[in-house]
Amino acid sequence: SSQPPPDDETDESLTQAGDIFGTPMYMAPEQASDAAITPATDVYALGLLLYEMLTARPPVMGDNRVEVINKQLNEPVPRLTPELQTSPLGTLIEKACSKDPGDRFEDASELLDEFQRAVKRIEVSSSAASETEQQLEETIVSETIPETIVEESPSFDADPTVVEPPPIPSEEIASKETDADSHL
Repeated sequence: SSQPPPDDETDESLTQAGDIFGTPMYMAPEQASDAAITPATDVYALGLLLYEMLTARPPVMGDNRVEVINKQLNEPVPRLTPELQTSPLGTLIEKACSKDPGDRFEDASELLDEFQRAVKRIEVSSSAASETEQQLEETIVSETIPETIVEESPSFDADPTVVEPPPIPSEEIASKETDADSHL
């Protein structure tokens, strides 16, 4: 009688030559084609994750694993909207999602550095936009509301303590009740 092969020859968890590992939706083309894996391979996956975070949809989808892998190998990552393409994060994502590893960031460290610069550019443009928005709002208010109203408006940035209204003297309350009763 023949004996079964030793466990190490049948164990499906062992890596075999030509095996593909990874989640196809985030798999770099070189990973799906058995080409050399480099740190830029991880950059591609991170770029796809950033794309999904920014757009709320995965960039590469299909009905099954084979279709997704085929798209990773043969189709470009869908373009971002024109507004996102020109944003600091959009240009970073497009570079990270390049099908050619030589066109991507060299490694995750380089991607992180550029990501931090992109976020700073966004913060600067956001604060500049906020300042412009505030100046516009002040202009509109000063042109449409009389100064006396603007000057008398309470400042909500001032002391946050609650100020209670002064109590009404009990004599006034009693006289108002008497007046109300006399009209009945």
